[in-house]
Amino acid sequence: MSKIYIYTCLLFAVLILAAFVVACSSGSTNIQKGVKGKITKYVYHYGDRSVAPDYHRSYTIEVSADSTVFIVTTYGKELLRKTYNQNKLAEIEAALSTMDIKLKKEKKSACSGGYSESLREFVQDEVVFNGYVYHCDGDSGTLHVGNGDLSSVFKDVVPESVDSLIKETMKYETEI
Repeated sequence: MSKIYIYTCLLFAVLILAAFVVACSSGSTNIQKGVKGKITKYVYHYGDRSVAPDYHRSYTIEVSADSTVFIVTTYGKELLRKTYNQNKLAEIEAALSTMDIKLKKEKKSACSGGYSESLREFVQDEVVFNGYVYHCDGDSGTLHVGNGDLSSVFKDVVPESVDSLIKETMKYETEI
C-alpha cells in the first residue's frame, strides 16, 4: 500500500468522524453531560427586579459537600449570610436530573423590569456549567429549564424559610 492511500484513508476517517460529531450536536448542552469529574458545588442566584433598595432583595444559594450557604443582598450589598453544615449535593443532583435543563444560544431582550436566575456548577474551582435566564416579557438568556422550578429546588435545601429570611433583612435596610 502506498503512503498516499493510507493518508487518504486517514483523512477520510477524520472527515467522517467530524461529520458525525456535527450531526449529533444540537446546539444545546445538557446540564452535567460531558462534565469530567464529580460536581462539587452548585450556585443558584436569584436577581430581583429593579426596585428601590428598601425593597430589592436578591439571593444566592451555594450547595457543596460540607455546607449550604444562603446570602441575601440589595444591589450587591450583603445583608445576610447563613451557613448550614449539611451535605445536600445528592438532593440537588436528584432534583436537577428530573428537569430538562440545558444551555441554549443566547437570546437577548430589550425588556427591563424583570428578574433573573442563574445556575453554575463547579468541579473543584472550575466552572463547568454556567447559564442564566432573564424573565421579562418572555424568557431570554442562555439557560433553558424545560420543566420544574429551579428556585424551589434550591430553596428546599435551606433549613429555614427563605422567604422569612429575606423578610428579616427588610428591617435592617431602613437602619442603614
